[in-house]
Amino acid sequence: MSKSLVKQLANQIPCSFRAKDHKEREMKYELYYIIKSNTSDEAKEQTIAKVNAFIEKCGGKIESSENQGNKKFAYEINKMREGTYVLTYFTAPTAAVATINRELNINENVIRHMIVAK
Repeated sequence: MSKSLVKQLANQIPCSFRAKDHKEREMKYELYYIIKSNTSDEAKEQTIAKVNAFIEKCGGKIESSENQGNKKFAYEINKMREGTYVLTYFTAPTAAVATINRELNINENVIRHMIVAK
């Protein structure tokens, strides 16, 4: 995934949270999410790029993002048995996390996600 694609997508994605408007401390977070396995490789890469671009648009900084590949679920989720797991470490203002969480809930390619403060 190229950084130019992330920057290009960041300019297209609106974010209701603006880091410049708030003077909050930034914290380190770990985001773990699952992408549908029945999507193409290009769509998976674009979903990862969109999520990273949205985090940056909300004032966050991506430290690392790792595609961990397809894994089987312990139980069926939305009639699916496997998905592509992605682990992302980022730093963001505390108020931006709610906006990022809401965006991940809306994203149709993301099955499940979890954001944990480090």
